[in-house]
Amino acid sequence: MYFSGCDNRPSHVFTVEEVKDEKPWYYDIKCFLQGQIYPSKAYLKDKKTLRRLAENFYLNGGVLYKRNFDMVLLRCVDRHEAYLLMTEVHEGSFGTHSNGHAMAKKMLRATYYWLTMESDCCKFVKKCHKCQIYVDKINVPLTLLNVISSPWPFSMWGINMIRMIEPKASNGHHLILVEIDYFTKWVKAAPHTNVTKQVVVRPKMNGDVEAANKNIKKIIQKMVVTYKDWHEMLPFGLQGYRKSIRTSTGV
Repeated sequence: MYFSGCDNRPSHVFTVEEVKDEKPWYYDIKCFLQGQIYPSKAYLKDKKTLRRLAENFYLNGGVLYKRNFDMVLLRCVDRHEAYLLMTEVHEGSFGTHSNGHAMAKKMLRATYYWLTMESDCCKFVKKCHKCQIYVDKINVPLTLLNVISSPWPFSMWGINMIRMIEPKASNGHHLILVEIDYFTKWVKAAPHTNVTKQVVVRPKMNGDVEAANKNIKKIIQKMVVTYKDWHEMLPFGLQGYRKSIRTSTGV
């Protein structure tokens, strides 16, 4: 690459490209833990860095694990296993088409690890066709939330209804009753065909159940195949949503 400098003297820029091979990213760490073997042509500084990195890994039965900050062992996976994991977590049986950061946290919770987890998950979501179609459109201004305290789990519930879903499900359902516990954020949902009661008094809530409605609708939209099988996908989407990490509670 050639640039003409201000003093009319040429300057050269050398680009360094990544050399791709069939070896997994943890190959050097695994070889060092197995037999204290360093990579060929490794300098003294490289060997010191490798020894420091290897302190955070554990080898058992030929399988490499990384010690997490809470001493939980995370199984290290290669590029192929990482792609299978991202596909299953994002759009599998209980996949909710969550964003890249939530996907990475889910896989860490399932005790899997590789170096570029978060960036790879974000790139994977950007290539998902359904995620691009049903992307959020934030047009509503921010509003203040009402502080609601719940003394213990499952003592206070918020209830709301997702009404008039079109097209109807193959079994005639076109309503979803959604309930959320204000202490644990546990969500319950069930499809219905009609409503026999009316709301006489509507107390002020903090928007939790409305947010759950929105998230469930987003999940079902991305999981359905024929648009009339949403009642069959509801239990799977609900289970995946329950396993998602809540930003309000951190669990």
